[in-house]
Amino acid sequence: MISFDPLIPVWLLLTALAGVCFVIYRTVGRKRLRLVCWLVAALLGVMIADPVVTVRRPDSKNGGVALLVDSSASMQVPDADGKNRLDAANAFADRFLRRFGDAAPVTRYAFDYRLTPGEAAKPEFAAHWRGAFAKLDELHGAGALSAAVVLSDGGDVSGWRPGGASAPVFAVKFGTELGEARNASLGEFRVPETVRADSTVEFPVPVTLTGYDAPQKLELKLLEEGQVIQAEKFELAPGATETVKLKTEPVMAGLHRFSIELSSLPDEVTALDNRRAVAVDAEPDARFTLISFPRLSAGFRPLVRYFTRVRADFAALYPAGAGGGVRRIGSRAGQAFEKGIPDRAEALKPVGVLILGDFDEAGWSAAQLAAVEAYVEQGGTLVLLGGADSFRVSGGAAARLLPFIPAMQPLPDTPLEIAAPEGSPFAGRLNRGAIRNLKAVESLKPGTTVLLQAGEFPLAVAMPYGRGQVAAVLSQGLPLWGKNAAERDANFGTFWAELTAYLGRSASAQLQVELLPPVPLPGETVTVRVTPPPGTAEVTGGFTGLDGRRAALLFSGEKSGVFTARTSFADGAAGELEITAAGGSAQQTRRVLPVAVGSAFAEPGEVRTLDANFRKAAAPERIYSPADLDRLVQELRALVMQNAAEREFRPAFETPYLIAAVLLLAALAWLMRRKLT
Repeated sequence: MISFDPLIPVWLLLTALAGVCFVIYRTVGRKRLRLVCWLVAALLGVMIADPVVTVRRPDSKNGGVALLVDSSASMQVPDADGKNRLDAANAFADRFLRRFGDAAPVTRYAFDYRLTPGEAAKPEFAAHWRGAFAKLDELHGAGALSAAVVLSDGGDVSGWRPGGASAPVFAVKFGTELGEARNASLGEFRVPETVRADSTVEFPVPVTLTGYDAPQKLELKLLEEGQVIQAEKFELAPGATETVKLKTEPVMAGLHRFSIELSSLPDEVTALDNRRAVAVDAEPDARFTLISFPRLSAGFRPLVRYFTRVRADFAALYPAGAGGGVRRIGSRAGQAFEKGIPDRAEALKPVGVLILGDFDEAGWSAAQLAAVEAYVEQGGTLVLLGGADSFRVSGGAAARLLPFIPAMQPLPDTPLEIAAPEGSPFAGRLNRGAIRNLKAVESLKPGTTVLLQAGEFPLAVAMPYGRGQVAAVLSQGLPLWGKNAAERDANFGTFWAELTAYLGRSASAQLQVELLPPVPLPGETVTVRVTPPPGTAEVTGGFTGLDGRRAALLFSGEKSGVFTARTSFADGAAGELEITAAGGSAQQTRRVLPVAVGSAFAEPGEVRTLDANFRKAAAPERIYSPADLDRLVQELRALVMQNAAEREFRPAFETPYLIAAVLLLAALAWLMRRKLT
């Protein structure tokens, strides 16, 4: 844009120019000399008019662009076209720099969990977008860049999302979904964080085959500490996905690290998605179990046999006979309950699981039921068993503790097929069979989960109650589930093992441990935030590396009941973070989390390039393919110019060209007049 800021009024300038031109016309006879004089007058007029040119130029401090090339391990994957992703990204970066030109200063970087200037070289480690952008802010200042252009396949272990002060992200995706490439890959599957020692852990692993013309033979292995626990061989058709169930039973308590490995095919594009590392915390089953039956029934002896067989720490209470009183069998820990269920919740503190058989309100006193209710509200676990005369309640604590409303009319005494609903912890883990003597349910209370069904009716249910949980089994016929004695014992044992494991996982979920940030960088300050069960007086913990060295954490409590500690990890640190909550009115609970930092980061198992991975960091309209180079440059230039600074340029006085032209023309006019004279 050009405007004028004349040094004298416009009318005076125009009048003067007209007068000078007229004088030259009358006094100078030679046409060439007259033309030169007119040019001198015109240039002097332009200088007096003082033209002003408004220009927009990127700010040298706030108008820069960062070009980030992903150099993580997944970028070495060759796609369907056979080209290495990193090579393609580097070639695109070179073309981008030539096409973008000097529209704004561009700084080129390579990144994995580090950010280094220059061209990306050998791909390794895992991409950590949060770390890369944090380093950008450190180098350039928060919000100082006009834009950041990221060339990547979308892999990121940090789960980063840009904040309000971050530069806009323009993402260029390299790689494909590998839908046509020859590849066998592992899909996503659920991994439990905690289980009870000696319980079954199942990994439902989806396996997908693409790009082949014929079915391929594959083998899926489950390993722990390099030892194969289970291996499944199968054949998979092209384009198909099959879920392979791998199972194991962690015997020892502690963090168990498993590796799930799929056999590689000779000509598949990558084996990065053929392996998955998972960790499961197996908690010691040191909970004391208290069993109480108000009257002997068919369910008592099988239950005692089961807990005796698995060597559990338990005590079973049953009536002494006509003379009254209570008898006890089991471990010494049950000596405190020789008089039966206490009438104070505090006395139930050592109990991990309380089982009440043939449950109804007539079996225990109102004070005992009130103590049981308070025990559950404070975080205890209660199991209510059906019997011949069970679940007869009229109100009070007994009615409140039931996860359902009993029906007035009984069900017909016919065999009903046992089944586990979809999503139940029992799904796929129990043998088929039928059961009788099922108690009728009018309705389930809000929040109740059906764990097992008999026909269309609930057989085993569970619901949260206060900070604890209540489970109920609506039949006394579980010990008769099976065709013979061996099968009945196996079914009954499996049921109780899975039920106690499920209840144990639910109880351990009350101890929540968070790392902030979740995926820390080397040397970064990390806050370990622990939300323990109510009544916890103390939280302790520490980090033990793979070399066996342990660093203790110092926790401090807050008024909200949360405990926090701060620490940091060195590059390549890998090990276990163990947290224990204890004291006060809460039972001791523990959690063990795997930690890996920096060069120990595991690259995500998903190597397909998916738009969803980029939408975490870039708006949909700012996600490009390598073919969109021209559009990227055009839109980036437009954005840079929006952030450019305006400046007024006065060529008459800021450059020597006009005055030099006037002097040259004046000298030429003088020479021409001299020749004429």
